[in-house]
Amino acid sequence: MTWGDRLRRIRLNRHFDQETFADQIGIAKPTVGKYEVMPMTPRNHRLIENSVELRFGADAAAFLRGRLPHLDSNQEPAGHVAEQDRWAVAA
Repeated sequence: MTWGDRLRRIRLNRHFDQETFADQIGIAKPTVGKYEVMPMTPRNHRLIENSVELRFGADAAAFLRGRLPHLDSNQEPAGHVAEQDRWAVAA
């Protein structure tokens, strides 16, 4: 899964169109579309990741960065939802 795929999942998980999502994280609408189909991580990815973290929280930013939230033990916490299921887009 590319960085753009993860950005798209975050957007769709919140039921935003590209324009609304772009407004939420402070970038232009065409930029969202470009990033979502880009096969590589954009140069300014840290700026976008920080904006996502401020607007949607640390878990969303960790997902965008390709990292799972840190667990203190080898066991999943009670009620834990697998990361891929958590960010899955409802069909």
